[in-house]
Amino acid sequence: MHFWNRLLLGFPREIKDIDCAFKLLHKDVITKTKPLLSEGAMVSTELLLKAYQADISFKQIGVTHYMRHIGQPTGSNFGVIIHAVQDTFALRLTLAIPDFAFSLKSSYTK
Repeated sequence: MHFWNRLLLGFPREIKDIDCAFKLLHKDVITKTKPLLSEGAMVSTELLLKAYQADISFKQIGVTHYMRHIGQPTGSNFGVIIHAVQDTFALRLTLAIPDFAFSLKSSYTK
């Protein structure tokens, strides 16, 4: 998913785990990235991309992932994947991200 987001959204290389559910944020991050339009799988991508574009500093630390005790993972579910692909294109249009070449270039210049 990281390559996909980098390719279509110009997502920065230095953000390592887009989908890690644990994010500790100051309320100013939410204020500066509002409105968040994505739902489901793309909400973390939109939040991190908007924060990065707003030059909000961030720090990444490792977290330990544990096995699920309740519920089933849905990341490999075909319907979830299709929805995420649709949301990626919708996010690209919503954010008016420039063409492919500019998006890739911008991720290397920050």
